[in-house]
Amino acid sequence: MWRKSKNSPALAGIFGLLLAGCSLISFDYLSLTSPLAPGEEWFEGEYLILDFSILPDKEDVENQIQLKTQGSSLDPLFEWQGLRLLIRPFQSWKPGQAYTCALEGSLKMQDQRTYGVRFFRSFRYGQPNQDLRLDSWTVEPQALILVFNKPPSISSFNEKFSILPGIDKITEVSADRRTLTLRIQNGWKANAFYTFTLSELAADDGFLMDRRYQETFSGPEDRVIPFLAKVCPVKLEPAVYWQENKNLDGGITSGDAIGFLFSKSMDPPSVQGGISFSPSLKGHFVQESGDRFLFVPEENFQPGKNYRITLAASLKDEAGVEFFEAVRIFFTPADYYLKVLTVHFDNQENLVAGDSSGNPNGGVFDYPLAASGRLMAVFGFSRTVPPELRRQAVEAVSLTPLFPSSAGSPSLLAAEWEPSGSAVSLTWEGFTKSQDDIKNYYRLVLRGGQSGITASGGEYLEEDLWLVFIAQ
Repeated sequence: MWRKSKNSPALAGIFGLLLAGCSLISFDYLSLTSPLAPGEEWFEGEYLILDFSILPDKEDVENQIQLKTQGSSLDPLFEWQGLRLLIRPFQSWKPGQAYTCALEGSLKMQDQRTYGVRFFRSFRYGQPNQDLRLDSWTVEPQALILVFNKPPSISSFNEKFSILPGIDKITEVSADRRTLTLRIQNGWKANAFYTFTLSELAADDGFLMDRRYQETFSGPEDRVIPFLAKVCPVKLEPAVYWQENKNLDGGITSGDAIGFLFSKSMDPPSVQGGISFSPSLKGHFVQESGDRFLFVPEENFQPGKNYRITLAASLKDEAGVEFFEAVRIFFTPADYYLKVLTVHFDNQENLVAGDSSGNPNGGVFDYPLAASGRLMAVFGFSRTVPPELRRQAVEAVSLTPLFPSSAGSPSLLAAEWEPSGSAVSLTWEGFTKSQDDIKNYYRLVLRGGQSGITASGGEYLEEDLWLVFIAQ
């Protein structure tokens, strides 16, 4: 039996050896505790405390502890007091802020033993019921009033407050600093929906806003349909002058702008994109005020041309209310075509009958050239030609042989303008005089159109003017 063996010398020796070996084995276990209990929501001490039952390797502990706020890691400061470790953030605790502290994994002791540890705490710093709250908000015709339970940080408010559509505002702070009044410089837009958002706003004492606020309200309602109240010529020099008592039709001339006066303030892009001209007219829009717009032509009107202006039904006021229907306006500018009043060959009689703007004499005539073989033609115009356009005017006059092909081509010797610019004298030579059996025909042309002779007001000849003569 096993009981007998108890007195055996051999068994006694083995048993003694086992007892001696027991002095090399430790049955200690590591405990890690904290005054902050698991599940405790708030903490307001200066340090977070961890108590170890066995002295750990301090460097290993400090390397493994993770202190975070809102998912971001912090740089903690450590202070050891024996088996107790004191922890706080390098930048100090932030009131109301959420934190986590974790120590998980294998941890070495100073005697080189290793233990598996798992420590985790989640908490907010400070005292409960101290979060910043938006107690109420009110919309006035030109203000938004926000009332908080405690003073918010103005710098934080400027950073965290947003509103769409954007506004120009001035922020006023009440004496107790709990009420912020946002003064809207231009008032709320009619028919517009606004949404303001507040989140992560900090109070003066550091506590954050308890939640995210997003509120919506609308501006004043406006259903009045806009309309075109007036369209008129506008003089641009020496100063802008709206000729509201003058009709566009027959009252506008080149150099004038077209003024559009609406019944209310309009949306500029819809005006600029919704007005068209036929025939097309190059130019640009200028907004003088909310309800006044100018179209400034960048080219002269075509004299006698009928123009149509179309204002699309998509034009809308600044509140977004559109026109009831499209509007069409017809006008003819007061510009007149330039006319050739006189044509004199070598100071002879006028070859133009009346104020004809077509063929000056309506046929072919014989003209005896001077003994020099030269011809001087003097042209008188209904308007003056400015110095910068005189070269173009001279180049628009041509004198060429018509037939036969043997007729010589005359060349221009001189061009001389009257100081007023209302007449020009051109001299040619190189004509071939007619013989009894051969008649030499020549054609004189003054080119019409905008590329031809142009006067100071932009007037030009409606069409080419010409005459044919037989050089004698």
